[in-house]
Amino acid sequence: MRDLDLLSAHFSPTHFREYCDLWHQVSQTRLHPDTPDDITWKLTADGIFKTKSAYEAQFIGSSSTSFEALIWKSWAPLKCKVFSWLAIQNRIWTADHLAARGWPHNNSCVLCRATQETRTHLFADCRSVRRIWAAISTWDRIEGLRPSSGQPFHSLDDWWTRLPRVPSNDAKDLRSLNMLVLWEIWLERNARIFKHKETTCPMMISRIKDQASCWMAAGAKHLAVLLA
Repeated sequence: MRDLDLLSAHFSPTHFREYCDLWHQVSQTRLHPDTPDDITWKLTADGIFKTKSAYEAQFIGSSSTSFEALIWKSWAPLKCKVFSWLAIQNRIWTADHLAARGWPHNNSCVLCRATQETRTHLFADCRSVRRIWAAISTWDRIEGLRPSSGQPFHSLDDWWTRLPRVPSNDAKDLRSLNMLVLWEIWLERNARIFKHKETTCPMMISRIKDQASCWMAAGAKHLAVLLA
């Protein structure tokens, strides 16, 4: 009883109750010195250890994402996929993130020079970017490609997930085109900040079309079908 009093003084009622339950279960165990131990692996149906089951156990409780379908299975250069993967998680160094850390930054969007730069503003809400999306939508004849069309979205993930729902849209080619446009917008943004070089909106649209041709020549078959 003295041991139980000491335990109750150091543990919360919940912990103490769990300890008592564990003690009760262990006390029912009977060991037989002449019987060899039998080890059972609980993560497989047959009780035999398998490396695959141990690997999968590391992901127990993890949350799933749609990144594989939205990014990794679409055709694009690896650097564009990695950038899109960061952008969709809001992990790129836009002005709002730099400001939150007290790092040097341009507070206003360098494309429109009117609004604070955030991820959503840079890729969807900026008036210069809206012109680019409108031109690309007209070029590929897909109205739903524009982030401002239809219902408002709250994130890039939300926007990209909705794209295949637009009639006659193929998910892979639209996502490839999205990654291309976002990548070119990011390159222009960085060129203006770090190189002090600016490209006009018509020139950016022309560059996006040229890059789309290069992607198709390199193997973007779905994109070739979309822009045929």
